[in-house]
Amino acid sequence: MAKKKSIAHILLGRIDAAHQHGRGHSKKADRQAGLAVNRLYSDVTAHNYAAVCKRFAGWVRQEHPEAWKDIDAAQALVPEYLLTISNPGSRSTVANALAKGFGVGTGAAWGVEYGIRHLKMIWRGRQLTHRAQAWRRNHPEEAEACRCSGLRCIKEAMDLRGNQVIQREDGSVVLRVTGKGGLKREALVWSEPGNTVGRDWFLCRAAEVGDSGKIFRDVPDLRNANLHAFRAEYAVRMYQYFLRSGAATGELYRPLDGSAVELDKGALAAMNTVIGHGDNRPATDWYNYLSYGGLT
Repeated sequence: MAKKKSIAHILLGRIDAAHQHGRGHSKKADRQAGLAVNRLYSDVTAHNYAAVCKRFAGWVRQEHPEAWKDIDAAQALVPEYLLTISNPGSRSTVANALAKGFGVGTGAAWGVEYGIRHLKMIWRGRQLTHRAQAWRRNHPEEAEACRCSGLRCIKEAMDLRGNQVIQREDGSVVLRVTGKGGLKREALVWSEPGNTVGRDWFLCRAAEVGDSGKIFRDVPDLRNANLHAFRAEYAVRMYQYFLRSGAATGELYRPLDGSAVELDKGALAAMNTVIGHGDNRPATDWYNYLSYGGLT
């Protein structure tokens, strides 16, 4: 008789399978085809969901050891576990992670109220730490390169290689980036007229490390740099760039946060793509990027 597997083993196996099935696929296309429910598209999301499943399994083993090797019994305990989490944002994330692990669709399947997490409650990266400030002072050229490119830290900046830095005939530089969910994009390295520090740094580094070398190799403590803040500044630049360059449609998006801002939907959609979002997310683009980056 085969030995029964622990719920930790089962849940982690399912998360890994969902990640393998989603790797390289378009989330938008999969949603339209009804396939997204059993797939994960981001390495970071898969890692975080696996961590959630590990914590849940540890809780089951301690609080309900009788369900440690009974996946059905463990599934029935999820609502109880969710009620131990007070933060509505965290509870919602955990619910979605466990829904993926148990293969039951979304976090709504558990029948637990999550509360409302307004955008203004999200503070990720909005207050620079002492480490981030110190990193910028100690690495000014690298900081300007990040500011000019809008790269995410993990799987973008840390994986960027020399052959992904492309200089066009007009002298402009683009980065051919594979981002979250396998989405590919060309990120224009852009800064104020006359400021070539970021562009020059990328070209010099590409020449130094070669085609297969990592651009940010030997750049210390990149995780402390708060690249999300740099991405917000870059998003503002790109929105203004597309607003001037013909992407504007005249159709307006008005955020519902009381800001009274009006954003051109065409320029917003173009910016959304160039920073690596697969789906149009105007509310996220405004609050987590444009308003944070200083657009008024």
